[in-house]
Amino acid sequence: MKRTLIGAGLVATLAFAAVALGAVKHYRGPIEQGGRVTFDTKVKHHRAKRVKRFYFFDVKLTCDEATFPISNRTPLNFPVPPMNVKHREFHGTFSQLGGTGRIKGTFTDHFKQAAGTLRVHAKHIQGTNFHNCDTGTDDWTAEKQ
Repeated sequence: MKRTLIGAGLVATLAFAAVALGAVKHYRGPIEQGGRVTFDTKVKHHRAKRVKRFYFFDVKLTCDEATFPISNRTPLNFPVPPMNVKHREFHGTFSQLGGTGRIKGTFTDHFKQAAGTLRVHAKHIQGTNFHNCDTGTDDWTAEKQ
């Protein structure tokens, strides 16, 4: 009986410590023009503090020569650098393979959903013959999983 109480107390203490240190919440959702986004948030005291591992999939990139889907996860793994959350808003920029991109997002009051925009563009993509490439400004939404 005593061992059970000690064990239960230890488990409760460890669970409380994990919540106090912060947790990671996962978000996923569609991009209005096609594709999807996924990202994680570092949560502290029930508020998102930082957006990490922001990935986009199957976003249509239109160049002078062709239109094709792009992703920053496959075949290469280039997540957007971590972004701080302030007043439920976040934004960040990134550069990859000669292109640049910008992410903007806003969380709802209770951090259950987020919405924002994504844009990727490049004058020339390194290692290819693609020029003047742009996704345009794509709207996205995501829900906490």
